Amino acid sequence: MRALLLCVFAIFGVSCSGERQHPEPARFAPAPAAGVTVSAAAAPAAAAETVTTIEPNPTDSAAERIAELQHELSSAVVELADSVDTDFLVPAPARPKLQALEGAFLAYLRERLPALLTTPEVNAKTAEAELMTPLREAGVVEGFGSQSFGGLIALDVRPEAEDLVGVVVTLGLSCGSDSTLYLFQGRGRDLRHVLTAGAAHKESIADGQLFLEHAVIPTTSGVFLAYAHATPWCTSAWRELRYGVLEATDDPAHPKTLFQQKDSVWIGNGFVDLTTTRDAFELRFDTWDTSGMDVVRQKALAYRRHGSSWQLRKR
Repeated sequence: MRALLLCVFAIFGVSCSGERQHPEPARFAPAPAAGVTVSAAAAPAAAAETVTTIEPNPTDSAAERIAELQHELSSAVVELADSVDTDFLVPAPARPKLQALEGAFLAYLRERLPALLTTPEVNAKTAEAELMTPLREAGVVEGFGSQSFGGLIALDVRPEAEDLVGVVVTLGLSCGSDSTLYLFQGRGRDLRHVLTAGAAHKESIADGQLFLEHAVIPTTSGVFLAYAHATPWCTSAWRELRYGVLEATDDPAHPKTLFQQKDSVWIGNGFVDLTTTRDAFELRFDTWDTSGMDVVRQKALAYRRHGSSWQLRKR
């Protein structure tokens, strides 16, 4: 029955979850790692003595590492597809590989961003193009699908408040996608990673961050980030909505969670509208109509900071 529904929805380019389907890219063989010596042992006898040495290229190593990890992750998922329902679960052997892939993207950004972000004004499109070129040259897979679990769907550069710049890396899952925000502060050699907003350990597809929205909250001190995301899933346009506020700490990988909440959200008409003002943020989204008049109604929530707490404002 599920296969029939998918075929029917595919006519319109939409999945059962209400998400737009993307063509599944072909699998790839990763490029040789930098510094690897390749011999011609498998070549014709006439060329048996030929030896080619690939010199290390530091600027390409991070991109090539991403391509290698993608291949390892995809292989692990495909090998377990018959024994594990990869539409809903991240296979145990694949979890550390997925985490390593996310770490490789962060290493790549740390390596390349200082040379791209040197002035107060940030041209996001130019920065994105400069980041994508080495990745494509290294053979990084882009797109959705079980054959490209961990495929790169998007890499978005977003100038934030003052000297902050966010980079959102979105990777494919069997059903939907998972986005991670890496927030950087400063410019040039002074650029530093200050916060990661992502799901570090994913056992289920639902542990990912679908349609991640975020905004830096203007404040007199510290770095505060409001966020909202849905849960990836395969069978419905009704999802769990998760939202809250993070504060940057001395450890970018472990921001402080100031508060977090959950709700239900209908993603058939889009996702959420997230806006911030000084020491406050507001969310608007479609959810259940508890009055019984309609199936869906729009809900608005506004929160304001009071000292170390965040309180819901009455409307």
